[in-house]
Amino acid sequence: MNYFPLFADLTGRPVLVVGGGSVAARKVGLLLKANAQVRIVARQLNEGLSELERQNKVLWIAKEFNAEQMRTVMLVIAATNDEILNHRIFHLAESQHKLVNVVDDQPHCSFIFLLLLIVIRSKLRFRVVARLQY
Repeated sequence: MNYFPLFADLTGRPVLVVGGGSVAARKVGLLLKANAQVRIVARQLNEGLSELERQNKVLWIAKEFNAEQMRTVMLVIAATNDEILNHRIFHLAESQHKLVNVVDDQPHCSFIFLLLLIVIRSKLRFRVVARLQY
């Protein structure tokens, strides 16, 4: 796949993360740093995600995933340990013209996460972007 380097302002924009484990937690952490409005669909959350939910930093939808949940979001991240479900999420998101990322499955990603490091020295700004390898 060919990826176009795009930096998006996610401030206040709804993003759906399906999954409640450690991989989902890492993606949620990045999304929160971008000030996205994060919705998590999972039957259970790990401790870190539970704490974010208690602090009202994310919205937890304690249900099974369904297509209606992605209707109003901009991005969809499938971060479950169920490959069949992840692929279903991918195809549903694609059919709704949503940007979708299936973690650790680059062929099923319409966008990928980049590691972005911004270093500020005096009046100079440097941006280093590295593509995460799977």
